[in-house]
Amino acid sequence: MPDIEFITSMFGQLPLVAIFLWFVLQRDKKLKEHDDEWRGVIEKIQAQQNESMKEFSSALDVLAEQIAKSTATLILHDATCKGENSETIGSARDIMEKIYGSRK
Repeated sequence: MPDIEFITSMFGQLPLVAIFLWFVLQRDKKLKEHDDEWRGVIEKIQAQQNESMKEFSSALDVLAEQIAKSTATLILHDATCKGENSETIGSARDIMEKIYGSRK
């Protein structure tokens, strides 16, 4: 037969265990909310970084095209100064296509 003191002490500790469990569950709930907030912040930062990288890529494409145009101009100028025939060199567009490739 179980000891009556053991049973009474167990019933006395039961509210303490219930309170402890309630606090643990509340803490877990707060942690999940906090994690969700951080996840949202990180997703927002990633979206901003992706947008920035797209803008940077576009700017690099513009710069590459400008460099190709400048290079073609320099080649034509150099050829003209050397007295070469511009028809054998090709047009500025032909030179740009050779330098820049078929991408426009």
